[in-house]
Amino acid sequence: MGNDPGVERPMSGLTVGEVWAWQDRERRAPSESPKSRPALGVASPRRSGFMTAEEVAAYLDVHPQTVRELARKDRIPAIKIGGRTAPYRFRRTSIDAWLDKLEKGGHR
Repeated sequence: MGNDPGVERPMSGLTVGEVWAWQDRERRAPSESPKSRPALGVASPRRSGFMTAEEVAAYLDVHPQTVRELARKDRIPAIKIGGRTAPYRFRRTSIDAWLDKLEKGGHR
């Protein structure tokens, strides 16, 4: 699995920074360089402060379905922006605070 850009790696093995970089590359057109990219556009989780279940899963090194299940059971701080079927969103600061609380022996 080296650093060959042509080799796909599973999302669960990536750091959050690597996931953001991957998403930035996916959003960018092949002919578009980072310098020619517009300053405003689709907000990435880093810019908006929110993370997806996949990004939280990468951050915690767990499966995305585990993150969704914890959110559904209100065992991890999450919000839904939109209707009942909207995907969960997670604030990085809330996840870090939740982890600190767990580390200190707090309840889930």
